Amino acid sequence: MRLPTNYFKVTGATHGQLTPYWTKQLDKPILEARQLSQRGGALRCEWRGDKVILWDRAVTFMQSELWLD
Repeated sequence: MRLPTNYFKVTGATHGQLTPYWTKQLDKPILEARQLSQRGGALRCEWRGDKVILWDRAVTFMQSELWLD
């Protein structure tokens, strides 16, 4: 299925792995990151000791519900 928008602008998995290392190296709990690929994108990365929080602006393009019986 092809969607009409480029909805994955940033690969969060890679930023999630790099955030703990760079927050320690730079002694900053929150970093602003940019992905310098053709589609590009930006987000904020926060290291909270045992987890990484990634955030930025987003647009909801689909909603659904899952029913489990």
